[in-house]
Amino acid sequence: MNIITKGSLFGLIFLVLFFLPNLVHYIRRPGERTGTGNKAMKILEWLGGAGSLIFSVFWFASRKWGFYSITEFLAYWLGSMVLILLNWILWAVYFFKTRLHRVAAKGDAASVFVVGKKQVRSLVGLKMVIVVLPVLLFLLHGITQRYVPLLVSGILFAVGHIYVTYEQIKSDTVKNA
Repeated sequence: MNIITKGSLFGLIFLVLFFLPNLVHYIRRPGERTGTGNKAMKILEWLGGAGSLIFSVFWFASRKWGFYSITEFLAYWLGSMVLILLNWILWAVYFFKTRLHRVAAKGDAASVFVVGKKQVRSLVGLKMVIVVLPVLLFLLHGITQRYVPLLVSGILFAVGHIYVTYEQIKSDTVKNA
């Protein structure tokens, strides 16, 4: 019995392009703490994320891979490209702002003037937007392809990923205050 009917090269390409900045961040900051103490939400995030990655690339025997209309195909392609470009831009801004924060931590008077409380708040908001983008990508792919396993995995990932990141930001804010 053939369980995997087809793979999606498009899905793989979009995932690689989308997660390139995440890989750069992981390489630049390997010791950065992630997550919260809530194990159930971490598991939910992990299961949803793994399922979303797998179902974005592989199509299991539920139906053949494809789109029902040209509109869905265009929404898939254009939406993915917009999310990828937005993700790259926001990560570039995040890298620049975190670099400013590291320079300010050294105590240079000019850099302390540049990085104030307003910048810290905008960095928190930027982190949350960056966290929501992969959720949007998975949901877009699940909706446009009408692939229920991907949609369910995307929703599980959304709940876990947003909660875990929000709790991490909240605990980091309390620690740094």
